[in-house]
Amino acid sequence: MKIGYVARWWPEYGGSYQYDLFAISALRRASPNVELLVFYSDDRLPEDLGHLKESVRFVKLVDRLASHGLSTRIVRRTLRFFYGSSNVPVISANLELKKHKLDVCVGTAPFTDCVFSDCVSVLMVHDLWFLRGGSKGRALGSENWRILRTQIGILNSDVIVVESPRGRRDMLRYAKIDESSVKIMPLPTAPFVAKYMGEKLPPPTIVSKPYVFYPAHYLPFKNHAVTIKALHLLKSKGVRLSAVFCGPVTAPEYRDELVRLVAELGLQEQVIFNGWLADSDVVALYQHAAAHVMSSKFGPTNMPIWEAMAFGTPVISCDVGDMPWQVGDAGLIFPADDEQVLASHLERIIGSPELANEYISRGKKKFASLRQEVWGQSFFNILKEAVEINRVDPATTWFAA
Repeated sequence: MKIGYVARWWPEYGGSYQYDLFAISALRRASPNVELLVFYSDDRLPEDLGHLKESVRFVKLVDRLASHGLSTRIVRRTLRFFYGSSNVPVISANLELKKHKLDVCVGTAPFTDCVFSDCVSVLMVHDLWFLRGGSKGRALGSENWRILRTQIGILNSDVIVVESPRGRRDMLRYAKIDESSVKIMPLPTAPFVAKYMGEKLPPPTIVSKPYVFYPAHYLPFKNHAVTIKALHLLKSKGVRLSAVFCGPVTAPEYRDELVRLVAELGLQEQVIFNGWLADSDVVALYQHAAAHVMSSKFGPTNMPIWEAMAFGTPVISCDVGDMPWQVGDAGLIFPADDEQVLASHLERIIGSPELANEYISRGKKKFASLRQEVWGQSFFNILKEAVEINRVDPATTWFAA
């Protein structure tokens, strides 16, 4: 059996890139005797997976347009002129995938390389927010390339992998995919979790206890403000709690708005904004936090919830998507924009070590299913099932000029 995995994300993107690192490592661990090829576009990926260099074949994907001296952006603008779309998606078959006679090829939406691989294709889809949003979500706009690429990938893949029951329901309802073709695999964690699982790091020096921790891109839908407002409510009651935020500054203007909010509420000494941090710093912040607050309005689930459970951090999550399903009985849930409920939950956690320890214990039990060897075996079983189905009903061969 020969497996291909197309890794198109880049480190600055954050969670999706970490997903690729985890999935490739977990798949290799679960299937050591299977030939595994990793197709990549960013040279940092084989470096970050250096521990697999003896057991994985890394193949660089070359942009066909760029190799002919053309710019994808120029081609898109040309097509836009003829078709009148604000953002025409340029989708080109990468012939490199056809050279290796794969049995199954894995890809992650919105990238569609796997459907051109002349074998059974397995597409991992994070969310169908653009379909759930109704006609407004379907309108052409700045994110049009993601929407149409994802739709093309879904309609032309043999198996779709989603991360939660909500994702599965959405796939059946909005994409009209056959039920047998949709599989659930929980969103995994970043590889650094396995690296530091058994290690206790010293407390971070940038903040004093107690504090809450939230690693996320600085983007409006990440909803940092609700935590800041909750800290202000607690301060008015005489409860001092700090917060540490870290992540790529994807939207500088949004981060600046948060800084202004902190100043308006007089929380400058309690709120710390960081950019990208080293893995060891992130682990230390998790391990010594009073709680991890997941306030993102984008789901269905999110990696940091699993990471917090792995490192023994109580989880408080908003009620968006399937995050209540993800947390289960291992944490507390609050309405996404309700700082009063969040403040109440935070006060309970920091005021009751027994309650915090109970959630920590439950979280570690839930995380057991996300260990690389367990997750990897489940994923490998899906790929084997897809290959078996393909023997009976062969995948359509794509023609590429």
